[in-house]
Amino acid sequence: MAYTRRKVLTIIAGGIAGSAGCYASTQGRNQGVETERVPEPQRLRWRYKADHRVDTSVCISHGQLYAGSEDSYLYSLNPADGSLNWKFETGAPIWSSPHVNADTIYFGSRDNNLYAITPDGTERWQFKTGGDINSSPTTVGGTLYVGSGDGHVYALNAESGDEIWAYLTRDRVGAGPTVHDDVVYVGSGDNSLYALDATTGEYLWDFPTDDSIWRVPAVDSDRVFVGSMDGTLYAINRHNGSLLWSLETGDSISSSPTIWGDSLYFGNNLGYFYAVETATGTVQWKINEDSVLHKAG
Repeated sequence: MAYTRRKVLTIIAGGIAGSAGCYASTQGRNQGVETERVPEPQRLRWRYKADHRVDTSVCISHGQLYAGSEDSYLYSLNPADGSLNWKFETGAPIWSSPHVNADTIYFGSRDNNLYAITPDGTERWQFKTGGDINSSPTTVGGTLYVGSGDGHVYALNAESGDEIWAYLTRDRVGAGPTVHDDVVYVGSGDNSLYALDATTGEYLWDFPTDDSIWRVPAVDSDRVFVGSMDGTLYAINRHNGSLLWSLETGDSISSSPTIWGDSLYFGNNLGYFYAVETATGTVQWKINEDSVLHKAG
């Protein structure tokens, strides 16, 4: 089936906003530019103003919309009209996108804590690390995985918050992990992508890039795809960590790639959105952010 560029953009945006796991985002704080784009009145359904920037991805689950803010609150809003259900206060800004599994919302804060709360905003538990948590957590089975500014990747019991294992990288881990076939794939500020055994935390391999990795990798049956702040998108053999292909884009990649069929979609900090073949890295098309906004308007 053929998809137009606009169709693909709509599918990906809807999938991220509506997914139960609800993590991964391109967060504007890395751009160093304060911008605000407001839809035309006939397009705007509602608008809720927090006390500071909202840099996390939104998550819709349990009939609620969850999002974190730099004002230190996780907000729960009614997705139909934007009314506030509740807000949960942490001790510092929230850059970690919320992740929902069953009846628990998980997210990190720059106060060094990972939080687990119920859909009514009641805290279940919190886990203290040695650094701020910008990483967006994910769960597989009864285990939660998250990175910390203290350089560790943590595996926790999702029900109790007890530590199962911790693996120390050479720099802060701000990227969210991906788990596939009992392997955790996660990037670090030490310019590497790591593969760890999901059960034990045992090191399997790491792949070096020329700059930090801040986003969630995408994984298919044989490959791991990840972008680096060095401006390159990498396809890596997920079994042994060898390079399959790479694509230079000319600027930092601070978005998480998405796989759809035989194509991979991602954006870079120049405002270009790419579609490339997963097998070869051949660019199928790319479009500038400003062009999309102009056409949509």
